[in-house]
Amino acid sequence: MKSDYLCPHCNSHLVCLDHLVLSLESSDRKKKGLLLMNVGLGDFSYLIHPSLKFESGEIVDFYCPVCRVNLKVPEINDKLIRVIFIDQHQKRYDVFFSRVTGEHSTFKVHQDDIIEQFGEDASSYVSYFTTKLKKQMKLK
Repeated sequence: MKSDYLCPHCNSHLVCLDHLVLSLESSDRKKKGLLLMNVGLGDFSYLIHPSLKFESGEIVDFYCPVCRVNLKVPEINDKLIRVIFIDQHQKRYDVFFSRVTGEHSTFKVHQDDIIEQFGEDASSYVSYFTTKLKKQMKLK
């Protein structure tokens, strides 16, 4: 079986035709639509409706397209979202993506350890991210 992504709130499957499908909305709520991200970790290519233009540095809200829950994780970092990643061996991971337009930062996490990080902007989150993650995991 191929890898898959799930909503961390409702466990809905979020992959369709090799794309992670998420709903998005600008912070002023004027721009809304769907985002189709390449499912490969570290591949930052995506498809979006041409009318949805976001400025570099703009923070965007991401939602599960099924249950509509906001995927941000302020307990880790307010600029990140979280989804569940299931690899080809059925092992589950938390995957965190940046909500900042133009920022390339992804973390693949298992329990309290960063397994892999991707993107030229990931290093700016590492120390803060790992500190918050370890605290959060100890509370569970």
